[in-house]
Amino acid sequence: MTHKELIAQVEKLEQRANSLESQLKELKRLIFGKKSERFVPLAHGEGQMELPFDVEEKPAEKAVQTEEITYKRKKKIVIIILAGFLYQIISRLKKSLLSQTKILQT
Repeated sequence: MTHKELIAQVEKLEQRANSLESQLKELKRLIFGKKSERFVPLAHGEGQMELPFDVEEKPAEKAVQTEEITYKRKKKIVIIILAGFLYQIISRLKKSLLSQTKILQT
């Protein structure tokens, strides 16, 4: 290998080493850093590789689907009527028990 090729290879290896050092630094910060510093995004373009080809950015399509749901529900009137009926029976039983205890006390 010629002297120029060796210099080019050394420069390439130095760039690779710098890249790996910065990745290691970032990973250490994510793992061992304070919680408030763990997931701090880098400045735009810093540490982010560029794609080697042109990509067209398409705006995100917001597909919103709506669905109307209707149903019929039977009211539970029977339970309400039974509860009222039971309340009347209990109140009558209380009155009769009170009157029986008064008779027994005299």
